[in-house]
Amino acid sequence: MAATFGSGTGTLSGDVTVYFCTQEATELCLIDRVRIEVAVLVAAGAAADLALEYAVPPPAG
Repeated sequence: MAATFGSGTGTLSGDVTVYFCTQEATELCLIDRVRIEVAVLVAAGAAADLALEYAVPPPAG
C-alpha cells in the first residue's frame, strides 16, 4: 500500500484479516482479525519502506 507522510511522529494502524490453513488439514482454516498499531517517526533521510510482521498464534486447545 502506498502512502505519503509529512515529518513528525504518529501511530500507524491497520485492521487485517489473517487466514491460516495447515498442510495437514487443508479443509480447516483459522481466521484471525487483528489490529496492528506501530509508532512511527517520519524524518528526512529515513527509510522509505516499513515492514510489519505478525506471528500467527497457535490454535487454542
